Amino acid sequence: MKELKSRLHEEMTYLNQLIQQSEGKHRNKNIGMGQSVTELKRRMEKYRSFVPPDVACPPDLITRHVDDQELKNLFGQLGIKSTVNPPLPSRRKMRPGRLIMDAKIVSRFTSDQTSVVTTGNDQAWIWNFNDRHMSLVTSDGEVIQCINTEFDVCDACVSTSGDLLVTVCNGNKVKMLTKHKTFTDVYTAADDCLTGGITTTETGNVLVTLNKVKDSKVVEISTSGKLVRTIQYDTADNKSLFDRPWFICSNINGDIIVSDDRNKVVAVSKSGTKRFIYDGKERKLQNSFNPRYVVTDKYGNILIADYYNSAVHVLDQDGKFIKYLITGEHGCDKPFGMDINSSDRLWLYNNGPSEVFVTKLSYNRM
Repeated sequence: MKELKSRLHEEMTYLNQLIQQSEGKHRNKNIGMGQSVTELKRRMEKYRSFVPPDVACPPDLITRHVDDQELKNLFGQLGIKSTVNPPLPSRRKMRPGRLIMDAKIVSRFTSDQTSVVTTGNDQAWIWNFNDRHMSLVTSDGEVIQCINTEFDVCDACVSTSGDLLVTVCNGNKVKMLTKHKTFTDVYTAADDCLTGGITTTETGNVLVTLNKVKDSKVVEISTSGKLVRTIQYDTADNKSLFDRPWFICSNINGDIIVSDDRNKVVAVSKSGTKRFIYDGKERKLQNSFNPRYVVTDKYGNILIADYYNSAVHVLDQDGKFIKYLITGEHGCDKPFGMDINSSDRLWLYNNGPSEVFVTKLSYNRM
């Protein structure tokens, strides 16, 4: 409005100057002002008649009384809800039943590289703790690329921007693969910490497990290496959350899931409170529960590779056991590395036969 008033003022000043100049010329020539000056004055009066307000005036809200009958006509009878559930209308959709998850092996190939992380398509990086190289392979085992690392890789993840991030075994660094196929330091922990598992979050940040003799923890960092927060003590009782955190993943509800080297899986909420501990004891396992890699699917189910019992456990978001997804009946023997890609394909390394399974996950309602 201020800009409009300023423009009107400038236009009126300009018109006034034209009128004065025209009147002066006509007086000197002793003739009538003519049509041009008359038109200028008409425009001048038009501008004077329109004066914008100093501030914009929003419309006023006009309220009115609404009686009960109007509400009844719109929504039906007002009253206390009956404690007896009426029969459901036939056209009402029934609530979906429990989700049934299953897996079918679609390919498998021989490999001695125990760990795996998918790249978001039908490829994955695989590596071994004892070898200083990583291979990019297809689901049929075809090697697309091989990189020498010059250090032992503990764990790896692919960022939301497609960058490969790795942690160093028996070290305290997180490194990133550059476009020149070399690794550069992204984050360096304290000297008394050893980096372990690594994963990405929904926000694009990175979670890393750090092991110490005492007070192990998880840190959240940006992909540039800036420390975002430390997750170490339960915000409810200030007790340590982890003993020896190893592999890690994040869930769709913000939970952080960690496989602890003390034969348990720990779930921590995004606020830093312990949600649950799963140790497999209720399953009465034949061997000690020995969780390695943990991953989550698009529905928030938690998958755990149980090394000693040669099975993949499936839990819901609250830590309740659902089923064994893959067992010895599928040829599973000492599962270790595991990851799920965007097309619901689960890559699983079996240490017994030294091979990688690629399975297609399916979901049905009961």
